[in-house]
Amino acid sequence: HAILDGWSNPILLEYIHEIYLKLEDKEIIVPSIDHSYENAQKYIQNNEQVNREYWERYVSQIQERSDLSGLLSNSSKSNNLRISEYQHIKESKEEGLIIKDDLYYRLKEFSQSEGITINAILQYVWHKVLNIYGNSSQTVVGITVSGRNIPIDDIENSVGLYINTLPLVIDHNAQKTRTIIKIIKELQDNINEINNRSNINLAKLQKRGERLFDSLFVYENYP
Repeated sequence: HAILDGWSNPILLEYIHEIYLKLEDKEIIVPSIDHSYENAQKYIQNNEQVNREYWERYVSQIQERSDLSGLLSNSSKSNNLRISEYQHIKESKEEGLIIKDDLYYRLKEFSQSEGITINAILQYVWHKVLNIYGNSSQTVVGITVSGRNIPIDDIENSVGLYINTLPLVIDHNAQKTRTIIKIIKELQDNINEINNRSNINLAKLQKRGERLFDSLFVYENYP
């Protein structure tokens, strides 16, 4: 990701393929200069102070952390292991869950009729899982954003490191009087706002080196 991400990779490969075909046909290659990345960096620098103030306010609302210690094995519990302090995974494992057939199509129809994305729906579901198992009124999850929501011409066709991983916070006590649809729409607005202000160093937000989140949610919707 220091060089390419899922968004940039197809753009670059398509460009290489296009140039290759032109060379085969002995066409003259006229290079096109991508100014989007340069202009994006200027925009980010001009808005750096405003974004920093936004993130300081946003992170300051975190009052509680999900405690997932109840999911640990008995041996880990006896060692007083804290997930938030654990930094080395000895044996990684993977679990697959496929949403398919009627459930998938109903989910897609639901998202279209309500004007919300599948991403926002799944984000909400994951926060609810952490809310229940962590028995906490607040949940914080790291989300990876494209960083391309800023007002720069042709940024969607630009190759460059725009992505970032930042915290998304939900206060579940404040949501008790709202419908699930309302909550998901607000969550989607928060994701968009984070994407608009994504140029911030995560390390600077994590005071005293303490992690802001223990789980990471990545939604990939590119081929």
